[in-house]
Amino acid sequence: MTRPVGYPASPLLGGLIELDDTAAEVRNGPVAEYQALLRVIGAVLDDLDAHDVTLIEGINSFSVSYRHGVTREVRDLTFGDLLTAYVTRRGERKLLGTPSKGRYQDLLRALGFELESAGARRLVLTEDGDNVSIEFETGNAEASLVGHHHVILTPAMAETILQRAHSRRQRRRSRLLSFLPS
Repeated sequence: MTRPVGYPASPLLGGLIELDDTAAEVRNGPVAEYQALLRVIGAVLDDLDAHDVTLIEGINSFSVSYRHGVTREVRDLTFGDLLTAYVTRRGERKLLGTPSKGRYQDLLRALGFELESAGARRLVLTEDGDNVSIEFETGNAEASLVGHHHVILTPAMAETILQRAHSRRQRRRSRLLSFLPS
């Protein structure tokens, strides 16, 4: 993949993988729709006032472990359920998070873009204090060309990823508004 002009290398991947402005496809098929899936998980985590989160991608599902108060809870969420929830929440306009409600929705959505762009799969994400440990694979499993990646996402890196996401959305809005008559 080639990186569009004006896009720096992904802060998530430290420049290991070039980015595209659309969801990537690995050679053996499409990657998970991480932006939508992780956005819904993030919105739910924000609603629950969750913390200490761990996400483990399974076959067509995520296992989500989190703390709510002092209690640890675990939920298994299928991709289908998450995409249905995404469409429902989007239709009800419940995907608009606020800083006081938490940052999981925004951060996980932005991470979703980075992961899709990298052609990631088999995601494991673990929150550890202020940092987030992210493990995933890229490449073609059928040809045994798989790359294993482990990244520690610091608060500064997370902020950079969020700024990049906001810039992308702002550019899209500007392009849409340019078509409106003055």
